[in-house]
Amino acid sequence: MIAEEVLQEIKRNAENFRELLESCSASELPTCLKEFPAGSCGDASLLLAEHLRSKEIEHIVYVRGERTGENWCTHAWLEIDDVIVDLTADQFDGISERVLVTRERSWHNQFKVVARYAPNLLSEDPAIGELRRFSAWFQKKINN
Repeated sequence: MIAEEVLQEIKRNAENFRELLESCSASELPTCLKEFPAGSCGDASLLLAEHLRSKEIEHIVYVRGERTGENWCTHAWLEIDDVIVDLTADQFDGISERVLVTRERSWHNQFKVVARYAPNLLSEDPAIGELRRFSAWFQKKINN
């Protein structure tokens, strides 16, 4: 279980990350983040994981879920031990909090988990290239 002070550090970092991401101009953003937060949960989660790791936060897991039925959709977020870190949940109706850092799982439980893995922007997947380049540029922006 994550200590309360670590939970607050994660929340501070995630909120700062989102604020800086939203301050980027459209020309600075990779294609996958142009409509942020809509449709960008997976890529935004990968980027946030890199940022949190740079702050020495460990045990980060990328989670992808699928909601079935009439309102089918997918969603992705991070988990750090017993804590959910969701940078884009507010793209869905009924969520007003811009950044969720919580132990409360009821909203996320509507998604059947289809993948859980350690996030990695160093993948050889060519689709990750643009995101990896943006991540390097964005980390410099955050650290200034």
